[in-house]
Amino acid sequence: MKRWTLLAVLLGLVCTVTPALAAGLIIVTDARWWPGPNSPHPMPPPRHFPQPRPYLFAPLDVNYVKVNTRITDQVAVTSVDQEFYNPNPARLEGTFVFPIPKGAHINKFTMEIDGKQVEAELLPADKARQIYEDIVRKLKDPALFEYAGRDVFKVRIFPIEPNSRKRITLSYTEILKADDGLVSYVLPLNTARFSAKPIRNVSVKVDLDSKRALKSIYSPSHSVEVKRSGAHQATAGYEASDVQPDTDFALYFAPEKDEIGVNLLTCRAGGEDGYFLLLASPGVDVKEKQVVTKDVAFVLDTSGSMAGKKLDQARKALQFCVENLNDGDRFEIIRFSTEVEPLFDGLVAANRANRSRAEGFIKDLRPIGGTAIDDALRKALALRPGQGDHPFVVIFLTDGRPTIGTTDEDQIVADARKASEGRARVFCFGIGTDVNTHLLDRITEETRAVSQYVLPEEDLEVKVSAFFSKIKEPVLANPALRFTGDIRATKLYPSPLPDLFKGEQLVLVGRYSGQGDSAVIVQGSVNGAEKKLTYEVRFPGESADNEFIPRLWATRRVGYLLDEIRLHGENAELRDEVTGLARQYGIVTPYTAYLIVEDEKQHNVPMPMRSLQGFDADAGARQEASQAWDTFKKERSGDRAVAGARYGSALKDAVASAPAGAGGALEARKALGLPSGSAIGAEETPTTRSRERLVQYSQQSQFVAGKSFFQNDKQWMDSTLQKHPNAKQVRIQFGSAEYFDLAAKNSRALPWLALGQNVKFVMDDTVYDIYE
Repeated sequence: MKRWTLLAVLLGLVCTVTPALAAGLIIVTDARWWPGPNSPHPMPPPRHFPQPRPYLFAPLDVNYVKVNTRITDQVAVTSVDQEFYNPNPARLEGTFVFPIPKGAHINKFTMEIDGKQVEAELLPADKARQIYEDIVRKLKDPALFEYAGRDVFKVRIFPIEPNSRKRITLSYTEILKADDGLVSYVLPLNTARFSAKPIRNVSVKVDLDSKRALKSIYSPSHSVEVKRSGAHQATAGYEASDVQPDTDFALYFAPEKDEIGVNLLTCRAGGEDGYFLLLASPGVDVKEKQVVTKDVAFVLDTSGSMAGKKLDQARKALQFCVENLNDGDRFEIIRFSTEVEPLFDGLVAANRANRSRAEGFIKDLRPIGGTAIDDALRKALALRPGQGDHPFVVIFLTDGRPTIGTTDEDQIVADARKASEGRARVFCFGIGTDVNTHLLDRITEETRAVSQYVLPEEDLEVKVSAFFSKIKEPVLANPALRFTGDIRATKLYPSPLPDLFKGEQLVLVGRYSGQGDSAVIVQGSVNGAEKKLTYEVRFPGESADNEFIPRLWATRRVGYLLDEIRLHGENAELRDEVTGLARQYGIVTPYTAYLIVEDEKQHNVPMPMRSLQGFDADAGARQEASQAWDTFKKERSGDRAVAGARYGSALKDAVASAPAGAGGALEARKALGLPSGSAIGAEETPTTRSRERLVQYSQQSQFVAGKSFFQNDKQWMDSTLQKHPNAKQVRIQFGSAEYFDLAAKNSRALPWLALGQNVKFVMDDTVYDIYE
């Protein structure tokens, strides 16, 4: 009796949902306690469960999900392979449900269960909705409302034997839509809320094959790796382990005939300034004469602290860069410690003889002496040709702070600004954590470049080699763009615009006012000659599509504002804007969590309406957040200073609209002085416990259908509630007739209702309070 009682306590309901990626769900409808073929002995049902009461069991595990998609022009064939595991001592019966992506035209749908082909029934959206509502009633879980409004394939699955695996494969063909030359592909992956535990392995591979040359290839949802095979073929891949995907996989690609492919996406609510995302890519079909020759100065710190692994990796990185210089490029190598030593004492052609000489110089590098950063930078920037016909790039690697010659940060930055004259790019690599992050970031800020920080456990060779491969072939130097007509574009990120390189792409986000037809005019230089390209676009007065753009813009904006505070000091205007954007778009970090709580205290927001109530009441976590914020603003060197710099870069360089907390979890932990894994354990202290709780608070938010929600105890609260203190209040019990009537009449509320049984949101100037 005790055994079955314990089982009942630990396990879930008989009608439950188990995740299957690509939006496949198994809804288990029955559990039977007779033995399956793998059971050596009969097992009678537990006597204390009178019939017909359902038995209790744990949800199925998902062992792996593999998605392979081949897109030929606009025809996509998607294959999904997934394996479930039943950890229960019961034979289960269930229904596999596959919601179809919105607007998709599906045909040739096939499905196999354990290698045997089965027929799946296609239900239109209205009938599928009834199935979802029935499940919501039985489960008392509204999560499936996420899929309301979609057609669905369904098939019965029986038996699912105890302690056994069940493999499901399916395939379907889809005709993809193109909008102004940009083709979009969506793969439903938003199943995290159904998962009892993270998915062990997830992989998505999309092969592209186009008659026209491929230009931009972009995912707004996931960090994908893109490998191009010539001008017409490419592969986009995403892979992760132990994850709970919470957003659909989206991929955009542009087959274009122009030299540089330019595509525009917009999102705009009525009566407000809009948001836009502009993609610009030259692809890989760039003719040799269109590749810009460049001048490169490699500057390497060889001070005593570089001894060992750091210098070994730096040597290999420099050798890779020299070997991958283009014909027509010129280069110089400068090593510095207490003194500065150039190899050639000037820029030389990247011919075989000079590369061979450079290889010998690199092999002979030895670590000794101090760190003369100012002298090395001035020597490198003095190499810049006066005419400026070619891009001039400095790749600067150091593991320390200036100790020789000029050591004043402001003076070094001023010297770099003066010497570069706006025509040099100084890309800095900070090696380890004993570097002056303010100095390196200010240098890159002044020279329209970026900094990267390589942690002790990371490989410098990999970082530098990957970076140099991206900038190997410039196509357009010193780019600028403007819009014609009634369009006024503001707050563009990245700012300033970086140079364009073969095979790479610019992902630009910004705000706009005005509407109607316009032209994007892109100007820059190619081998000293001015280049001007014009593309016709249209900015709508209202657009409900592409809801990811406002949050992506806000993420980058917060990154730039945080960097402004870190490098140049805090003021009320900067702090208030960071706080407002973080709250509105759910960009919650250890820094912004602190700012949100302090702002709401200052404005006397009632506790029931505060965004982060648990954090607000946690004195220990608040103290740690306050210290983290002070450290972020003041410290220039050390583990937490480097983590803060990397965190800001992650926000500024974001290309996907995933939560900042998820993408920067490692940096958030390091900014708090925590290890990469959980700190709870043998070294647990009151301080680490407070910091761990702070990390957890920073992850208790979701951005759903244009709204940011914060979790307070069991309730999800709309971040805009504070703006409607006098709005009409409507309380509706979850699962009631009024609840399902609200769901039936307000389709835009379904994603918010799907958050849970307790959710509070604003819609049409009315506050809806859903409670269990």
